[in-house]
Amino acid sequence: MTLLISAFVSVLAAETLDIFSKNLSMPYVVKRAWVDNFIKFNHVLETKSLRTRIVAVGCVPSNQPDGRLINVGDSTRQHEFIFVCQQDAHGVVSYDATACIDPLGNEMKIGESRRLSNGTVIMHCTIAGGAVKKVVEKASGCFFNSTLYGEDETWVEPIAEIPEEQVYMFRETIRPKLGRRQAVIVEPKLRGRLMQCFRPHYNFFESQLIGCVVGKFGIRIDEYAQIEPGVFVKCIEKETGGVGIKVIDREELSCRIMGNSTVPEGYVWIDVPRAAEFTCSSGNVVKKSCVLGTERIPLGKEVRLKNECVFVCHPGTNLYMCDKVIADSVVINEDQSKKTTTNRWEFVNSKRTFNEIL
Repeated sequence: MTLLISAFVSVLAAETLDIFSKNLSMPYVVKRAWVDNFIKFNHVLETKSLRTRIVAVGCVPSNQPDGRLINVGDSTRQHEFIFVCQQDAHGVVSYDATACIDPLGNEMKIGESRRLSNGTVIMHCTIAGGAVKKVVEKASGCFFNSTLYGEDETWVEPIAEIPEEQVYMFRETIRPKLGRRQAVIVEPKLRGRLMQCFRPHYNFFESQLIGCVVGKFGIRIDEYAQIEPGVFVKCIEKETGGVGIKVIDREELSCRIMGNSTVPEGYVWIDVPRAAEFTCSSGNVVKKSCVLGTERIPLGKEVRLKNECVFVCHPGTNLYMCDKVIADSVVINEDQSKKTTTNRWEFVNSKRTFNEIL
């Protein structure tokens, strides 16, 4: 919802009245005075030449004949705007709005914007169509700590004053038999909550809790981070609401791959039958790229093969698209699909070849 408050610029056109300079060099007598469009005029008679003139002598903010007169060059506040009584080089006097006034009584120059009501309302001072306008609109986004965040923006709501370098607490214990002291992690220090401005169904905005902040690390819920060499933590969502930090063993981040083998966090390998490069990330097997012989193909990219087929490196299962029938193409049943056959492919404009296991 937008509210417009306008102050039209009132300029007395020279063709409507014969306007002369206010500074008269001869003695004169005021025959009549009136106010028109916020400008006060005097109809004067020069005593020596007996000529009559109409002289603009200043501005009247009330636009009433008996209203207060302000001189050319002076300003006044009226109707939430600042007006100035000014005279141009041709002697034309005008009463113009030149700035806006915010609810606190402060001047707003044309083109300036301010946030009001704790940042939830925005006021603009602008000019359009010869009128100075105040435009008031409701801010779009999430408000926190005098800051407005737009859709998908993230911020940290601090819950403790903890230096970034002091990530977790230690206690000293004596190792059995050896009698040596060692530092044991007791509890990570949760420095803040990771928040995000969310707009469900393109409707209202709301602040959403999405993770934890430990030291200088922002960790989303159910994800991991290595806060120190060999030290991993997980951001967990509590049953009672809110989030917490759990220290985990690196073995919990390992990945189980085909053949019931296990690889550690950060391990990278190439699966030749699937023509893909994988890595173990936070306990999940993640596809990084496709590998055809010595060629690495980024996810989402298509390459054309010499047999006129198109290979698509898909984040899930790779795709082979062919317009022509491939030699020895035979429909097989479920038992036969367990058997593997080898076909030879070649890149177009490349001497490299590779074997792909289908």
